[in-house]
Amino acid sequence: MGLIKRNGASSAIALARSLKVSAMAVRQHLYALQEQRLVAFEEKSGGVGRPLKEWRLTKGRGTLLSRCARGACRLVGGWHSF
Repeated sequence: MGLIKRNGASSAIALARSLKVSAMAVRQHLYALQEQRLVAFEEKSGGVGRPLKEWRLTKGRGTLLSRCARGACRLVGGWHSF
């Protein structure tokens, strides 16, 4: 979430490159965060093939962040960066 906060809406592939992990690992975290309504995506058409999902933070992210001690929780770029 820290990368999305710093860089704005990002694809799972872009996040994976920054974190040096697989895109599938990032997607798993993003889908879990989506279930908690902390992130959402918008589909962007890039021509041929599937639309690209650009993930962004939602306003609801503050609820969970307020329950986490600074530096205690780390997901997709780290909570500690807030």
